Parts: sequence; C-alpha cells; structure tokens
Amino acid sequence: MADTHPDIQAKLALLRVSYAEQLPHKYAQIAEAWKALQSKPEERATLAVMHRIAHSLTGSGATFGFDDISTAARLLERQLKELLEAEPTLVAQAQGPIENAMLVLQRAIRNAHSVVLPSTTGNSLLQVHARPLPSNGERTVFIVEDDAHFAQEVALQLGHYGYRVRVFSKIAGVEEALRQSVPAAVIVDLVLPDGNSAEEFAAAGIAQKWQVPLIFVSSKADFRSRLQAVRAGSLAYFAKPLDIGALIDRLDVLTNVHPAEEYRILVVDDSESVAKYHASILEQVGMQVRICTDPAGIMQPLVELNQDLILMEVYMH
Repeated sequence: MADTHPDIQAKLALLRVSYAEQLPHKYAQIAEAWKALQSKPEERATLAVMHRIAHSLTGSGATFGFDDISTAARLLERQLKELLEAEPTLVAQAQGPIENAMLVLQRAIRNAHSVVLPSTTGNSLLQVHARPLPSNGERTVFIVEDDAHFAQEVALQLGHYGYRVRVFSKIAGVEEALRQSVPAAVIVDLVLPDGNSAEEFAAAGIAQKWQVPLIFVSSKADFRSRLQAVRAGSLAYFAKPLDIGALIDRLDVLTNVHPAEEYRILVVDDSESVAKYHASILEQVGMQVRICTDPAGIMQPLVELNQDLILMEVYMH
C-alpha cells in the first residue's frame, strides 16, 4: 500500500543519514582495493571493484543531496575507467592523479558527516507536498490563460463534465493559490504575456513540488515547444485549436483518484539505502514496491510480484 505518512521528508532524511553513515566503509573499500593493486597491478578485477564503487557514489551521492561526493566520485570514476582501458603497467604512472582524487573524495565524505543533520531540512532533497484528495468528488482545475474568451470557453466546457475551474491570466499568483489548495490539474498556455510558462514552471518546480498534473496548450506544435513542456513536468500537450473532447478524456485519466490497481514496481539495487530511497518516492504516489538488493536472487520477486516495471541499477557486481 502507499505510504500515507504526512511527512515523507522525515523518512527521506533518515535514509540520508543512513547513507552518510555507510560512506566511510565505501571509501575504505576503495582504499583497500587501491592498496592491493599496488602489489598486483595486473589484477583487473580489483581495479573494476574500485571503478564500480566510484560509479555507485557518483549517482547515489547526488541522489541524497551530497553534490561534493558525487563530483569527487565522478572524477575518480573517469580516471579509473581510463586505467581499466590501459595497460596494467600504467598503474604506477596513474598513482598520483588517482590518489589525489581519492583524497578529494575522502574530504567530501568527512564533510558529509558534519552537515548531514542540518541539511536534511534544506533544499538538498525534493520537497514533496502530498496532494489532498477531495472528499466530495469535486475536481478543481486551474487554467492559466491570457485569452479571456478562450479561458471562459474551456471553463464552460469543463464545467459540463463536473470540473470546477479557476482562471488565472498570469503566472504570478498561481503558486500562491497552490499553497491554499492544490487542484486536480493545472492547464497552462505555453506562451503568456509575462513569459514562457514552461520555463517559469520548470524553474519553480511546480509539478514536482506540488505533485499536480500539468497540461500545456499552445498555438505552437513544434518539437522544441513540446520539449519545453515535458521538461516542465507536463503530462499532456494540446495544440490549438483545442480538441476539448481529447482534453477532457486526458483530465479524466489524470484526475482519477481511485485507480483500479496499484502499479507494481521491482527496485533492484545492491545499495539498500538507495533502493529504499527510490521505494519511498514511488510508494508516496501509490505504487506497490518490492526491493531486491541481490541481483542473483531476482527470480523469486519476479514470480511473486508480477511487476509492471523494473527499476534497476545498471552497474552491479
């Protein structure tokens, strides 16, 4: 079942602390492998272990808001990849750059412990606002449109299908309205007098922050305009003249507050903390999630869960 705890941030913060506590061990594994490589530079498997751990930290560091760790690990990962593709005799020549990169990573890991607690309530993690579901079946839609006649026509049509509509002529004021009540969806004209709405909504992170479906409408039907809408978090794009029937059909799908069946997701990652982080996000939006941290043991959950999707780390031992 979905995780309905009102403060998912607290759960993610605990996972972030748990992840930070594992970092010194990850670094110790890298240092141990590097030490072993000095005496046996021909051992490519040892070098591959270092590269795998660095690769893992590159992604997971950013996931948990430790950008310095991600940056340092990426540098080390690139150097190790170059060494993997080179002759074993070059290990000695690469010693200086790799050990410098390891030192930078070690410092970033130490810093993580000093900032992890105060940072858990900052901007390093996605601020998720649970979307309240209307108890009376009423579905409110915001329309952001400077063409008053067009907005009124759309509002009238939506009203016939049970939607309550609030119209905004400018982007300003929409987020303030979102703080007061989150609608079932927001329909936005891509181009408004006060700017490109897709760029504005993307910069503010409206779709992610408020967990509200975005639908863009525009007189433009080109690829670039559609791409801007997708980057802003749009779940649908309609070119004018508007097909009101298609819009209502899409709204009905997006605002269905009682899905017939939960999506079943299998998360496969050999890092338990990363797997739990992704599972928490997916459970928050109503998905049934199973975690597998041992790739060799994937067959049992495959059979038991009959999943709709597998979210898998590409690089695992």
